[in-house]
Amino acid sequence: MNQDTSASLSTDQVFRRLLLVTAVLAFALLTLGVILRVSDAGSSCLDWPTCSGALVETIDSPAFLPYLHRILAALTGLGLVASLAFAWRRYRNIRGLFYPLFLAVILMGVQIFLGRVIAIQGDQPILSALHFSLALVVLGLTVLAAVMAFWSSSAVIRDENAGMGSNRILQFSSPFGRLSLWTLVAVMLLFISGTLVSASGASRACQSWPLCGGILPGDVLGWINFIHRFITLGAGLLVFALLVQAWRTQRSQTRILVSTTAAAVLFFSQALMGSVEAAQAYPPYLIALHIITAGAVWVALIIQVSLVGLANRSAGQEAAELKTWQDRSLKTLLKDYLLLTKPIVVALLLVTTFAGMVVGARAWPSLPLVFWTMLGGFLAAGGSGAINQYIDRHDDTRMQRTAQRPL
Repeated sequence: MNQDTSASLSTDQVFRRLLLVTAVLAFALLTLGVILRVSDAGSSCLDWPTCSGALVETIDSPAFLPYLHRILAALTGLGLVASLAFAWRRYRNIRGLFYPLFLAVILMGVQIFLGRVIAIQGDQPILSALHFSLALVVLGLTVLAAVMAFWSSSAVIRDENAGMGSNRILQFSSPFGRLSLWTLVAVMLLFISGTLVSASGASRACQSWPLCGGILPGDVLGWINFIHRFITLGAGLLVFALLVQAWRTQRSQTRILVSTTAAAVLFFSQALMGSVEAAQAYPPYLIALHIITAGAVWVALIIQVSLVGLANRSAGQEAAELKTWQDRSLKTLLKDYLLLTKPIVVALLLVTTFAGMVVGARAWPSLPLVFWTMLGGFLAAGGSGAINQYIDRHDDTRMQRTAQRPL
């Protein structure tokens, strides 16, 4: 490898790391912005760009979080500008990489301007929803550019005339691809409506779950909250359908399968936390976890949609993979899934778990406590066993004792 090639590879790595850091900053900016709105901490900084004339805020100042939010906005903007300059110099022929960064820089400027308007004129539900929507789009475009950069081979990125690199665009011609897009749109609408709920104070208008005390709400704020829950239901159905279809038609696509499963698990965890939050008072740290999980759902879905668009599988490919899935009997599948959990090992662990419960309480524990503890223990230990088998799948084929494991 000559010196020029080594330098080029090093430049590619720097660019990818820059995009990754910028995506992390954009995620942190989105999360902190929502925390400020939920906690009303943004009201402690009512001018712009300084807070009450101070250029620097100490950590014990009430305005420290808004100050930190503005620092993150500046760093994210600089990261996007640097990434765009990098892409313009070396990768501008790769449309799927350059144009998302170009649009992200423009929208970041608009978002910063809206943040200034909100800081000076006060928080308004419509402006807050628009500001949050732009934050989602900026984060999504940044993650998309990062996925494109990591997806493309170094040889493709270095060669500006490479057809595959310059023409690589996202295509969604299959049913699963279109379902992925609709799910992304539904989740975005869900997060925007959630911002409207928190910014308008509609969360206090409906303290029960899943309904607002009756069949229909009685005022405007109640309707805002009710519509948000209706969108949650629709988005949840789409996420569930996406998860099912991924395991039926994308089993050979490991990256797509993993990102889809991660997005679904995070989504339903976040929805569960939201339902508990609506039904009872939530401590601040759990509210923050709820918000961070929502951001993680968005990132996982952007990665999932990007990978689906890059793979560009046809309906015929998905149908062939579905037929392979359907050809296996349900009994065989259930047996394989059970064996993945290492049931004998798990049974031994559950026996010791029950013994520990009796010894610790010095009495027989209640039946519900035993049931949920055993179920949680089975899922945790079984999941760990499945992950262990996946890691050791190549070594297992060389030993007679493990050669017949499902993987």
